[in-house]
Amino acid sequence: MVRIKRFSIILLTVSIVVQSTAPGVSAIDNVQFPPTVEWKKIDTSKFTLIFPEELSDQAAEIAGKLEAYYPADEYSLETHTMRWPVIINNSLVYPNAYVSSAPRHSQLYTIPDQEGFQGTANWLEVIWSHELRHIVQNDKMVRGFTAFAHWLFGEYGSSAMSHFALPLWVWEGDAVLTETLLTSGGRGRYPGFERPLRRDLLNEREYGYYKASLGYYGSYRDTVPSWYVMGYHLCAYIRAEYGIEAFNRILEISADYSMAPLILNIAVKSVTGKKIKDIYSDCLADLEIQWREQLGNRFITQTELIIEADRKNLTNYYPLGSFDNGDAAALLTSAAETTSLVRISPDGRAKRLRKISPFDKNISFNGETFCWTESKSDIRWGNRSWTEIRIFTPATGEYRKITDKTRYLSPSISPNGKQIAAVEISPELTSFIVILDTEDGSLLARYPEPAGAYPSQTCWSDDGNAVVYLRQLDWGESIRLLDPETGINRALTMPSTDDIASPVVIDGWVYYVSEASGLESIHRIAASGGESEMVVSRSFGALSPAAGTGGKLLYADYGAHGFSLAAVSSSAMDATAAHTQEAKPEAGHVDYFEDLITQEKWAGTNGRGKSVTAVDYDIENYSKALGLVNFHSRSLTTTSSGSGIALSLQADDILGNTSGNLYLGWDPSYSEIAAGLTGAWAGFYPVLLYGAELQYPLSNPSSGHQSALYGGVWLPFDFSEGIWNHSLSFQEILQLQSEYSSPLHLLASVASFNWSLKQKSAKRDLIPPLGISFEASWLYTISPTYYNQYSTETAFYLPGLMRNHGLQLDFYTSVNAESAEAYYRHGNWPRGYEYTDLDGRMAGGVSIDYLLPLAYPDFAIGGLMYISRFYMSCYFDAAVTADSFSEISGMSFDALKSTAGFELYTTFHLFNNYVPLSAGLRFIYNLNSGIMRLEDTTFLLGINF
Repeated sequence: MVRIKRFSIILLTVSIVVQSTAPGVSAIDNVQFPPTVEWKKIDTSKFTLIFPEELSDQAAEIAGKLEAYYPADEYSLETHTMRWPVIINNSLVYPNAYVSSAPRHSQLYTIPDQEGFQGTANWLEVIWSHELRHIVQNDKMVRGFTAFAHWLFGEYGSSAMSHFALPLWVWEGDAVLTETLLTSGGRGRYPGFERPLRRDLLNEREYGYYKASLGYYGSYRDTVPSWYVMGYHLCAYIRAEYGIEAFNRILEISADYSMAPLILNIAVKSVTGKKIKDIYSDCLADLEIQWREQLGNRFITQTELIIEADRKNLTNYYPLGSFDNGDAAALLTSAAETTSLVRISPDGRAKRLRKISPFDKNISFNGETFCWTESKSDIRWGNRSWTEIRIFTPATGEYRKITDKTRYLSPSISPNGKQIAAVEISPELTSFIVILDTEDGSLLARYPEPAGAYPSQTCWSDDGNAVVYLRQLDWGESIRLLDPETGINRALTMPSTDDIASPVVIDGWVYYVSEASGLESIHRIAASGGESEMVVSRSFGALSPAAGTGGKLLYADYGAHGFSLAAVSSSAMDATAAHTQEAKPEAGHVDYFEDLITQEKWAGTNGRGKSVTAVDYDIENYSKALGLVNFHSRSLTTTSSGSGIALSLQADDILGNTSGNLYLGWDPSYSEIAAGLTGAWAGFYPVLLYGAELQYPLSNPSSGHQSALYGGVWLPFDFSEGIWNHSLSFQEILQLQSEYSSPLHLLASVASFNWSLKQKSAKRDLIPPLGISFEASWLYTISPTYYNQYSTETAFYLPGLMRNHGLQLDFYTSVNAESAEAYYRHGNWPRGYEYTDLDGRMAGGVSIDYLLPLAYPDFAIGGLMYISRFYMSCYFDAAVTADSFSEISGMSFDALKSTAGFELYTTFHLFNNYVPLSAGLRFIYNLNSGIMRLEDTTFLLGINF
């Protein structure tokens, strides 16, 4: 009877199956494809292309290009790739791609970016050039100690050591450089990509190396350029100054000795003779010289500032149009608050109209009504999503959804508000311009685009009789004008490799952003056709043109602190156009990659006018059951009891349908061997959980072995929409445990329910600004009645007194039924009390936490630690325990076990790794005993005084 009680340890471990990675537990989530997808595959010499059946016509072309282009990505890193599976995902509506090194696979999303991420390049071709480089990087790094880690722990081992050795700026910077060199597109060719770094340097603001290398995570105080931007320029500088051989040697040393903290710093010093911080500074100095020369005598348009970007809260303003009274409509983004639609008076006072969560910044406004798209995930299948078109009219308060479960992008509401123009991209990668009825979202007309074309960023003409939009086709981009009545579609500009964006029609002119001058500037062309001209030229960039009042043009002026809302008069625009037509051409873009073309044998392999010989590949069915045997990693961890050691073999399906492991361990506490398997199958609507374990005693084999079987279901639901994250899940697990030498069998159940509704957080928020969550669980042994415990926990999230402050209220209960032979204590108790201090059949408590940020120091202690934030929590905890409800009702306040105090935390990064960590000190005052205690928040080691 003593040994069989151990079932509770295994059972409770299993009950957190969706979060845990302990042996005997399989980690799984809800990110799967719908089971209705029919998967096919093509095998090439280097890749297994996995794709939905409806993409069969395009798959052979994609496979052929992957096969043709991978030698170009291999060449400069002097390595050879192993076979990689590549998944083509046409079920999600947002643009992305990634490479996972454990389990090894890549996934490419077919929806192109609607904000010009890829410039004029063909979406799939430029993105797979980038991801192919990541594949090559991963294989390049499997050498030396990294190869030993791979031999010992499998793909988890090599992945962990590779990413410990190289910060993200190396991975992403090298990949951006590669996409730029090997194609006629690539982000290194576009001024918009480098915009934040150029702005910082020309404003004499140089961030330290460790802050810059962390990118987004490098500061809560400043807008730090991403590791893509920093990495691209630094990788290009290293290759230009020291050669591709030096860059390769740096990677090789980093891989060979990847167990050493900050090995990249050591490798760079060993190969170049200089510290990485000094090379970084040299790179920035070189860039500053070139960018200052680029500006030269550039003509700067005189503009009027309406509201300035707020450096304190990292707030940006993007104009959308004007109200009848002259107020500006704008989109506000900030690190300190939720993205919002705002109304800005001519004197610069901003009023929030509505918090929103737009799919992108392509939001239209016709003077009365806003119109935009939001993404919507499938409630069960996390690898499928759609877009929803929404409208909001401030004057009436009308806010509603126009379409549901569609693939419409970049919507634009007509001047009379009766119709919406949008882009549609089908799962088969066919593109259309569509016209919808604003009243009910019904489709009024659909106009097909040429094969391979990607339209984006629609807008209406002044009279509502034409739709203007951008078309990307064959590595070129142009402005098009469509007459919905006649179906006539004509070009306003010829296809060009100069990136363009944000068209808007005002008084017969089409205003748009162009990078033709080397910087983002606003140009215009008559809607009837003709020559284009530059009308707004600024030092760091002019974006998002929109209709103002009194003949003025609104735009987003990029400056020292971000995007400010500004206006420019018609006379200033005319003066700019006249000057740029008479003056000599602008200096053009600084192509920082130009000196490296001679290093690349395959430079310009992919681009406009280039083609690949078609190959007739065999298309076969792809079996989803292969994930059951995709054993990719090994690990040493504790046994399910927590007192032994086990070897675990991990298997995962790259489509996310299955996760499982086999394990074998030894438990010295019980002198027994434990072996088992666990798994989860997520290919159905309820996720199926299963497992088995056998424990065999070594000291006394005659006492018999113990076995356990469990099975269960997990039903996750994702109802998230707009600014709200909304989830619901149910889980039920049954376990049967028996002992060979005993007639006693144990049948147990763990049931849980979780519900959460939380508002999306801004970057600086410590907790959700508003929300509620509820968790309930029931632990019950059906035979015999050993445990019978119920518990609940409810949390409320409320805004604090100031921005980014938050109040969290937690209430919890735990009840052990009278029929139970033993009590299971709930996991919550007042801070400062021990787990054993809450002794009783029933327990209940409350925790009140007020959280507030203290400082954003952005302080590096060498490469050891980088501190980005200090914050504080003031708290009060109270709990009560009893054996009956009547006992609770008769208690006095003195019976409460209560503490109060504060916690001081820091958010930090170790060894230049981008993953943020938090730790701190806790001060506790015990309101019952008067004892004070100081302890750390991680190990709970401290002293009383």
